[in-house]
Amino acid sequence: MERKPVRSNLLEVQRIIDQQAQRVLDAVGADGEIYVLEAGCGSATQFCLPEKIRLAGIDTSQEQLDRNQFVQDKILGDLEQYELPPNYDIILCYDVLEHLEHPQLALGHMIRAMRPGAILIISAPARESFKGVVTRLTPHWFHVFVYKYMLGDRFAGQPGRHPFPTYLKKEMGSNAIIQFTSKQGLSLEFVRSYGQNTIMDRLKNTSVLLYYLAIFSGVLTRFLTAGLIRSDISDFALVVRKPIEASTAD
Repeated sequence: MERKPVRSNLLEVQRIIDQQAQRVLDAVGADGEIYVLEAGCGSATQFCLPEKIRLAGIDTSQEQLDRNQFVQDKILGDLEQYELPPNYDIILCYDVLEHLEHPQLALGHMIRAMRPGAILIISAPARESFKGVVTRLTPHWFHVFVYKYMLGDRFAGQPGRHPFPTYLKKEMGSNAIIQFTSKQGLSLEFVRSYGQNTIMDRLKNTSVLLYYLAIFSGVLTRFLTAGLIRSDISDFALVVRKPIEASTAD
């Protein structure tokens, strides 16, 4: 298990996640079909996946599902309530848990949907990051305002469009997820905090003044809070694995 709660870059994190997924592909074998679920799939997958997989996606938005051209099996449902079949070798959950009021309910459903030896890959905003704190302390209408008027997304806030209501509950923090999944018998394979500057890059292209103001605010906040609120990271990624049962291993 690799555990480095330090800043990394997105490409490095993606490389390690790809290695974890490849281990599952190798275990299934060349003749087997990999069943993958993207939890909160939205309109497009966030991962590069091989051709031999069967990709399912669940989302609460029919509009998002209709626009998704990658998912073969589309499920309209709420992760906090929907009982998924225990069919999946890999479950991907990318930027979803922060939007849930009861993230551990969704985690429980995903864990029960994992086959023995399967992995669950989670990526989400870090609650202790400057980005996470600002998001938690500001209302949804402000998020829509930022996307529409600062980032230039004229469709922001419309049905099935970003930004979605964000809660960033304590239960979706990396440490809370690790503790919860450990109690369910899963092993931690990898966890890493990293910086992702997608919004900052878009802000730089629309308003240089606001871009540097955001940078200054993040650095100042980290200094004033003695590092409790971090400006050098924005997100985290982790991988947990369900153990292979003895009968399966034999």
